Amino acid sequence: MMYMSQKAIDAVFSGLFHLTDIRVILRRTAPLHQLNDAEQESARKSIEAIRKQLAVLEEDLL
Repeated sequence: MMYMSQKAIDAVFSGLFHLTDIRVILRRTAPLHQLNDAEQESARKSIEAIRKQLAVLEEDLL
């Protein structure tokens, strides 16, 4: 049986928070989802953070 480390658990929650940030942007810009420069930058930073959290998960779980 494999147990997740606290670091991996934190990565899951951090990644979910960043996905929520993107979700908020998409809800705010619906229905056309035309993002302004600030929204694009925020989404880019969130995606970058999600990738880092995925790397933590891959390292810990795979």
